[in-house]
Amino acid sequence: MNALRAAALVAAREVRERARANTFRLSTALIALLAIGAVAATTFLPDLFEDDPARVAVADAGTPEGLAALLAGGSLGAELRVTSVPAAEDARQLVLDGAADAALFAGPTIAFRNEADPTLEAQLTQAYRLASLPAVLAELDLTIEQARPLVDPEPIDVTLLEPPTGEEATDDESGVAAAAVILLLMSLTLYGSWILNGVVEEKTSRVVEVLMGALRPWQLLLGKVAGILALAIGQLAVGVGSAVAAIAAFGNADLPSVGIEVAIAAVAYGLLGLLLYAFVFAAAGATVSRQEDAQTVAMPITFTLVAAYAISLTVVIEDADGIVARVASILPLSSPLAMTPRLAVTDPPLWEVALSLALLVVSIPLVIRLAGRIYAGAILQTGPRTGLLTAWRSARETLDR
Repeated sequence: MNALRAAALVAAREVRERARANTFRLSTALIALLAIGAVAATTFLPDLFEDDPARVAVADAGTPEGLAALLAGGSLGAELRVTSVPAAEDARQLVLDGAADAALFAGPTIAFRNEADPTLEAQLTQAYRLASLPAVLAELDLTIEQARPLVDPEPIDVTLLEPPTGEEATDDESGVAAAAVILLLMSLTLYGSWILNGVVEEKTSRVVEVLMGALRPWQLLLGKVAGILALAIGQLAVGVGSAVAAIAAFGNADLPSVGIEVAIAAVAYGLLGLLLYAFVFAAAGATVSRQEDAQTVAMPITFTLVAAYAISLTVVIEDADGIVARVASILPLSSPLAMTPRLAVTDPPLWEVALSLALLVVSIPLVIRLAGRIYAGAILQTGPRTGLLTAWRSARETLDR
């Protein structure tokens, strides 16, 4: 049988068995629901938490002409809901009845029910003064142009003594960067644990001994990783498709705008990172014979991912052009998590992006070769955990079969 065909049969078997499992179906449905929920949240949550406009009752008697229109126009800051009433007593009554948050009437007087709102007070005061301005200028026999230096003075220059060295990331950019890091970490750890646990399960049940009678170690390793990665890509595609369908359905999802390069980077680094860490997890799983030891052997890999995640979520987003962020986005073990958020908040030099991708791509076959040798030397070992050096030495005998 052709060697690659044998690996393809292993991959097909892996896809078939895992796709039938209820856990896979439930997790796929959950990913779709989470994607739809995230889009729905951006559509409906802002409306739920948005404060209603303040309600103001304005008495027409004795107040400047056009005061209510000036307040309702929204030109003085926050939007207001204005109700015009004939007299001051009517405005007071609306506040007492809870139909208005404040009343403005001749005096001038601003009335609140129980507690004054300083922001609303300042806005009403400014509106009253502006509405009164034409009458005041007429009494002084001044035109608007003559009084402009008093009512609209030149702004005072503002100088930064220690200006920031780079551009600050906007809230949308930081949000997109944080979301990308979280999704990438979840993908790498989730699908990596699938591979690790799958290897341990086959080793524990002795299925691997039967398979090794007809296959070489690298064929089994390649097939298992390819099968699980195919399922992973399928699940991620379901999530993306659900999000796109939700956006089309809701129509007005308030999603942050991201550049096409950020989306491409997230996909590219996600796939390359999955490929790199998949073989690392597989090799780690081959060194243990009990499911109870799986988490222990995964700890160094998980710690590496969590460390890269912490750096990406804090240092990279806060100081994307700093030395730590630049190094983390170039090194193969951390670049899958660090480069995408860096692209979201800044514009790194093209040579750094190219070097990062080149190192990641070159490191993948090296990791595959190393992981394959450890897998070959440890997969048939039983008993306590097999050391990496022991697995490396044992690989020669297994590979010469």
